[in-house]
Amino acid sequence: MFFTERFRTVIPYLALAALLLVCLHTFLMMNGLISYDQQEEIVLSREFLKAAIPLLSALTFWGAIGFLTQAWQAVAWAFAFNLMGIIYSSWQFYSGAVFQEGFHDGINWVRQGLRLATYLSFGWFYFRSNKVFWMALLFLANWVNLPFFEYANVLEKPLEWIGIDNPFMMKIEKESGEVTYMNWASNFFSTFNLIASVIVFWMFIVVLRAKEKVSWKLLTTDWQPKFDRLSFSLAYWALHVALLGTVLTEFQIFVQLLFKNLSPNGFMPLKNFLSLLSVLLSIYIAGSFYRNFLVSFFSMRATYPTWLYWLLNIPGLNFFAWIYAIEKPLTVKQSTVDTIDGAELSAGTAIQEVRDSFDANDRNGTIKGVFIAVSVINIVSMLVMRSSQQLPFSFLFSLSLGLAVIVWYVYSDSALWFIWPAQAILLILFIASFPPGSILKPIWSMTIAGMINVVMYYGLFHFHKMLFYQEGDAGEEEE
Repeated sequence: MFFTERFRTVIPYLALAALLLVCLHTFLMMNGLISYDQQEEIVLSREFLKAAIPLLSALTFWGAIGFLTQAWQAVAWAFAFNLMGIIYSSWQFYSGAVFQEGFHDGINWVRQGLRLATYLSFGWFYFRSNKVFWMALLFLANWVNLPFFEYANVLEKPLEWIGIDNPFMMKIEKESGEVTYMNWASNFFSTFNLIASVIVFWMFIVVLRAKEKVSWKLLTTDWQPKFDRLSFSLAYWALHVALLGTVLTEFQIFVQLLFKNLSPNGFMPLKNFLSLLSVLLSIYIAGSFYRNFLVSFFSMRATYPTWLYWLLNIPGLNFFAWIYAIEKPLTVKQSTVDTIDGAELSAGTAIQEVRDSFDANDRNGTIKGVFIAVSVINIVSMLVMRSSQQLPFSFLFSLSLGLAVIVWYVYSDSALWFIWPAQAILLILFIASFPPGSILKPIWSMTIAGMINVVMYYGLFHFHKMLFYQEGDAGEEEE
């Protein structure tokens, strides 16, 4: 099972450790003890402190995984390779190699090889089977670190409207007298990234461990876990913020990475393609486990996802939905039997009863209707705003096709497996076809948000396809 007693124990301590690490990083930057400015003179003591941040982050991550799995030999091997990668990266900074022209154009095979060895070594000593090769998927899903936490840039405009200057920029005076600014909010939000990384890694290896045959659909979650308010809240916000950060990322940096040194025929080199593949895999894996986490939360009350599920995923409203969710009783009677409408049922029968109730409610038919109505209103609004323009047929066709896809998605449980790959392919083609520009960021954000939503709302409209671990077994088998 995913959400064990160890999980509930480790999440608060993990959150505290991540927050202290962020505070330490911010303190060191504020006092000029570390700097990422390539114009500054390289000093050994400063480079040592700079290396301490990823080292402590790795210790926190693998310490949490070790506590969750109790597989300390696997953790020790993984941390050893992780440490070698940190030392190698620090040496590149100290030697100045990282600042040399052309350094970032190709793949740093040594550094990426050490990262791959980190995942594979853990997988080998943990599984002792060919499941180790699934760990390469997690490696690919972390190929490149994007600036996922640019919330300060998003929040700055609304604050300006009400007369508040940007509170997220902190002034730093260097020894030379030069003044720079640090975005402390970006550092703070990285706390959520570390927590989310541990949760996703843990859920992934639980799936690998429990299943003889592993499915890429990732539809299995826990039935009636024993969440408490603190562990649920920390896990919910960590996963939610990490996914939302992917949508709000400062896309211009990523565009520069993708378009740098294109071949004469315009094709992306291997590094650029793998970088994009990394983002897409991260979205799918993290989005799937976030969905499974929320579905499992609803199973605590022996029910299927309802309006609250939708509200928990609408930015702004989700804060109030979260308050409402944690104020309701978070536990149901846990025993060898479950109770639904006063009838005692075995766990397997209880799951089927909830599925039958979902079917009887037309599989959230009312929510489907509202979902489609909102989509129609958005389309009509777009047409009204452009009523003075002569709209091309391709634009009208795209809107009609989009509405048809939405209807197909909410009524067909198989639509996800066609829509998501199609979105990924269209995104790749779009990036490969257009030069970088300001129009790319909103299109990127809308596309990534759409890709996350089709994975996330699967649990709302197709709950009957979700599978469950019951305490003491390996869970239902995926198709």
